[in-house]
Amino acid sequence: MQADQKQLNISRHECYAILSKLGLSAFEGRYKVVLLWLAEYLGEAGNLLLKMLEEPPERTIFLLVSSQPEQILPTILSRTRTLRVPPLDTESIRTYLLDAGYPADRAADGAVQANGDLHKALQSMNEEPYEHGRRFMNLLRLAYGSKVTEVQRWVNEAGDAGREALKGFMDYGLLLLRQCYLYRHLQIQGSGWSAEENDFVVKFSPFISAPSLAAMQEALETASYRLERNGHQRLVMHNLFFDLQEALAAEKKRQIKASNHRPLAVGSAPLFGA
Repeated sequence: MQADQKQLNISRHECYAILSKLGLSAFEGRYKVVLLWLAEYLGEAGNLLLKMLEEPPERTIFLLVSSQPEQILPTILSRTRTLRVPPLDTESIRTYLLDAGYPADRAADGAVQANGDLHKALQSMNEEPYEHGRRFMNLLRLAYGSKVTEVQRWVNEAGDAGREALKGFMDYGLLLLRQCYLYRHLQIQGSGWSAEENDFVVKFSPFISAPSLAAMQEALETASYRLERNGHQRLVMHNLFFDLQEALAAEKKRQIKASNHRPLAVGSAPLFGA
């Protein structure tokens, strides 16, 4: 779609083209089928299709495919019947990637991080291995250490990435934070992660409590929303850094407060840590 640097949209022109094609008679096939991909990008122009959706011509079928059905226009959604397709399991995605000729280690990583989304897994195969991982782990280290000069360098590099690539970065961040939370509370190490990622999870998990996880998840989701709304990429990434920094600072304060309230044994020193 060549949409890496622009906002997706289904225009009035495309809606008129659909209506025009449906006005033609079928020559060989019995049915006319309209496959509308990513129907959530059908804005106000979608009202042009309302009459056709409500009373389609004989033997005419509309298939609206969406990963975010809650964002489809209510007037359109009310005229459709919903069929939910569940995410694919990790092994099915891994097998597909292997059959497509991708290396076994890349296929395993891509399957885990795709979270049931084959399209996302295929996208990750075209990226440098662990690109999202190293970039996000570096961001968390900077947010924890507050190194201003390095932060500006990181923002400039991340801001030069494509809009869709940055959305994938946000998705990766949500997965890594979830893994840190699971390791903190259940000592569970996920399969399919690299040695570098697993080492980071072990070291950073003490700072991922329920409150800090919720705050950082909200920061990533907000950044992703701003990117979808065509926000300036470097400003979005800078704001993301500040939000993560604030979440980690609040977590440090909670830990210090908790350590100060712990009872001390005779002759012991004050405790600090998660």
